[in-house]
Amino acid sequence: MLLLDSASPADAWRTHPYRWTSSTIGYYDLSHGYGWSLQQAAVAWDLSGAKVRFVPVPRARAQVIVGARLDAGDAREAGEAQIHVVGGRIDHAVVFIRNGVDRYTAAQILTHELGHVLGLAHEDRGCATMNSTLLGNHPWKCAAPPRGDWRCGLVTMDDATAAVHVYGGRALAPSREFCSVE
Repeated sequence: MLLLDSASPADAWRTHPYRWTSSTIGYYDLSHGYGWSLQQAAVAWDLSGAKVRFVPVPRARAQVIVGARLDAGDAREAGEAQIHVVGGRIDHAVVFIRNGVDRYTAAQILTHELGHVLGLAHEDRGCATMNSTLLGNHPWKCAAPPRGDWRCGLVTMDDATAAVHVYGGRALAPSREFCSVE
């Protein structure tokens, strides 16, 4: 896939040269057990400040289908986003997540994959949900959550800035980085 680095040197985010034409993206959940995680991921992007929203819709109206399968990507990948682009615009997408991860890690994986669905690329110059590697339950350039917490600040300021670059709006930082699992 062609990667277009559309960030200035002072920015750490990267985007691809395509986007959705609508500010509302309908998704359908086929993940069988990751519904809470998918909802957390969608809400995290909705609260990023970008003028784009993920909304659950019936399968027939979905632009994004989210499912779980054991063979998502290669043996090292926890998730995969397949983006279908027509005429420079995203037409539809399919997101996969590997079975067997806990709900908090699944929320992290699905937030990352929905970032790809928005047209964001991997970013490894700083802490971002779009880091290319997940270390257990957090992106590799981000701090690990303290014991008993999870990384509920799913969309970092870097990620929000990238989404705002593509869709407009004003980037918002998450209210908290970590939340208790209880």
